[in-house]
Amino acid sequence: MSTARRLVAEAMRAGVVFQFRGDRLRMIPRRGEAVPAELVEQAKAIRADLISYLTTPAPVAEQPAPPWGAEDWLYAFEERAAILEYDDGHNHAEAERLARIEITAMKRRTIH
Repeated sequence: MSTARRLVAEAMRAGVVFQFRGDRLRMIPRRGEAVPAELVEQAKAIRADLISYLTTPAPVAEQPAPPWGAEDWLYAFEERAAILEYDDGHNHAEAERLARIEITAMKRRTIH
């Protein structure tokens, strides 16, 4: 497993999602929490690899099979938003915003 992939997995376990704004990479924590300093330092150290990992489409073996349709993506979005709202304590609007970021990134990695 690559260093970037391990960092993304670790960040997800900590409730942190990544967001791109132009050429800026942001780390967004759970509501009311801070991004762990260790994660920030690790992300800075491998920024280029991290951006490459997050923006490169996943290999065919990692793609959903058969390819997901619009209903599947909607279900994934609604499920993730519910988890962020009920398990992580975000309000409804914030949960949907964060879920949209995550599902959009997932779509970019799985759709060619």
